[in-house]
Amino acid sequence: MRDYTNITLKITLFNQIRSLLWVIFMIVLLIFFAKSWTVVDFLNRGYGELLLFLLFAVVFFSNFMFSILFLHIDYFIKNRNEEYEIRDKTIIKRKNGIETWYDKNDIVNIIFYVPERRLDVRTHRGFPWKNYNFVEIVMKSGEVLYLTSLLYPSGLEKILKNYIDKDYWQEARWFPTTLGCSPKTAQVAMILTTNAGKVNFYLKGLGNVKIDWDDGTKIEKRKIVEHEETVFKREYCDIKTRKIAITGENITCLDCNRTKLTALDANNCKALEMLFCNGNQLTAEAINNLFITLHDKDLKKSVHVCNNPGTADSDTNIAEAKGWEVTALSLRR
Repeated sequence: MRDYTNITLKITLFNQIRSLLWVIFMIVLLIFFAKSWTVVDFLNRGYGELLLFLLFAVVFFSNFMFSILFLHIDYFIKNRNEEYEIRDKTIIKRKNGIETWYDKNDIVNIIFYVPERRLDVRTHRGFPWKNYNFVEIVMKSGEVLYLTSLLYPSGLEKILKNYIDKDYWQEARWFPTTLGCSPKTAQVAMILTTNAGKVNFYLKGLGNVKIDWDDGTKIEKRKIVEHEETVFKREYCDIKTRKIAITGENITCLDCNRTKLTALDANNCKALEMLFCNGNQLTAEAINNLFITLHDKDLKKSVHVCNNPGTADSDTNIAEAKGWEVTALSLRR
């Protein structure tokens, strides 16, 4: 059984030949047809067949060959003189005699770019560059690592699942070049601080979201729908203060009523329109800090902070100055 704890990735002549197998096959096929037609055959066949053959050759070399060679050179330049060793908890990069160590826990985001029009890998396999793909790994330091298929033609997805073992996004690109590729440093939209043993909250919006439950388990990845509530639940084996991180670019509503929140940071949630955090443990300072993190975009938006210990003493003017409609009722006498 193969050891899935250590692997070395490097551009080798063998890896390059494997990536160019389709090109090599087509070149051999063209040479075979060209040699099978002697000069006499060309003259006897007439201009029609000769023109058809030349047209096919021109289209093939100008489109398919150029496209594949472009990607091949692009990937070669990206990983030239680089070697990656992936161990249990680290990624080691060696380039020009310099060795750099990266902790896997410092990975912020992973994007796997695949050459498909859709993410369904069973479709659109007709492209001659279908075996060219690359992975973009963004670290907390801001540094970006690029692993192209020239490093491991057997399949980068195997590396992600068996060696790096981190959640990753897939993005379909018709032509997966690394040129002009800007790292997608997906920011944490909201952080919920709670000491509850069970946590339930609801999200609305559009697209993918990731939830880090702060309990050492894998990050949960879900898709939310614009006009439907998506529930997220977690029951912890012990009770302690946890910071639940929610990542997503198009979250429009968060309902976290009665989740024993002690703090809520919505600093990077720029699409938020409705926020419900009633019946929690928010002090006046915590509510004011929440108001400070709310965005000031010109949207119809509302925030509800009823029945928290600090509701009556909170400063609603902070949120109202940003255009938020605040509901802050307290049952305290």
